[in-house]
Amino acid sequence: VAVLAFSVLAVLVLNGVTTSFDEAALLWINQHASPGFDSFFVAFTELGGLIVVTVVSALLFGYFLYRKKYTKALLVAAGVGGAALMNIILKSIFDRPRPDLWEWLVVETHFSFPSGHATASMALAIVIVALLWKTKWRIVSIIGAAIYILSIGFSRLYLGVHYPTDILGGWLLGAAWVLLVIGVIFAFRQRKAVKGAL
Repeated sequence: VAVLAFSVLAVLVLNGVTTSFDEAALLWINQHASPGFDSFFVAFTELGGLIVVTVVSALLFGYFLYRKKYTKALLVAAGVGGAALMNIILKSIFDRPRPDLWEWLVVETHFSFPSGHATASMALAIVIVALLWKTKWRIVSIIGAAIYILSIGFSRLYLGVHYPTDILGGWLLGAAWVLLVIGVIFAFRQRKAVKGAL
């Protein structure tokens, strides 16, 4: 479903169907800008950036390797790392320029669609939820993940460096990739369990 939704969205974006909505939404958000919000979102958006996501993912990966939980380590590496790689590839394919509606408060040099921050935050959030799924922290992780994903996405809109459809595309990409990884890992474990029982 996520792949299909991403494909439809990509077609609409490439054909300029979403442009008027994208620009209107950004201009409306910018009407509510303030120096306080500026400072907050410039700092907050880094929580979904390359450094923070990489450090958190590396710590999780190292922890699970140390505990010899190789399947969970694989989930972290393939889930977050793979999503980041897919984002880079798709950005270069779609080649969408970033919004240019006002002066940015941050420096961005790559293409706009799909959003890297949205992809990374979605991928990391789903991975963490999956890791905590069978624990007492399941509900807390889901709520925390939702707040994290939505907040990072909004920060990119507030800063004017992404269109709403860039954020949606990033979310769909991150979700599709990590769910694919989870599905492959689950299928492999099930197959291994069946072979072991024979």
